[in-house]
Amino acid sequence: MSLAACAVVAVASALQPHTSAAISHPALSPVVLAEYQAWHGLVPTHTNPPYVSTDTIVISRHIALAQAMGISGFVVDWYGPPAGLSNDTDRAFIDQATAELIRQSEMRGFKVGLMYDEGTLSNTVPLITLRQARAISDLLYARRYFTSPAYLNVVAIQRCSCFLIHKLIRISIGRRYEVS
Repeated sequence: MSLAACAVVAVASALQPHTSAAISHPALSPVVLAEYQAWHGLVPTHTNPPYVSTDTIVISRHIALAQAMGISGFVVDWYGPPAGLSNDTDRAFIDQATAELIRQSEMRGFKVGLMYDEGTLSNTVPLITLRQARAISDLLYARRYFTSPAYLNVVAIQRCSCFLIHKLIRISIGRRYEVS
């Protein structure tokens, strides 16, 4: 994976003058996040993938490469847990990769956030009310990640962004952004 090719999602210090003391040299170091696609190696999506996103060695290497490039954390394009839907294989694979990414990040001072990809529901859940209920259920499940010291916090409140077809909506509470 070429981390240089990852889209930079946010540079928090460019938006706010203060960053958390948890980040070394806060006045000098912006918090840079990269979008992380955790579906590589998902069968049958890829027949000859360059790597498998659930591989612990691959995840370790991705974190090390990102840190070497000054990236503070990943924002994972996350589908939610398996839920009896036609894309459950994808959801389980990406959730497994996400759990391992968070586990390894805890040991390395790296941050992880979730970008809930609700678009994965549009082809699997027919009615809007059912999609809303599924999204709520998925986000309630995501709370298990919010307690990790590796989870990206803004003003000590856990956030989960939502990816809505061509839009990134950040669920935000509060006026000041301090990232830890």
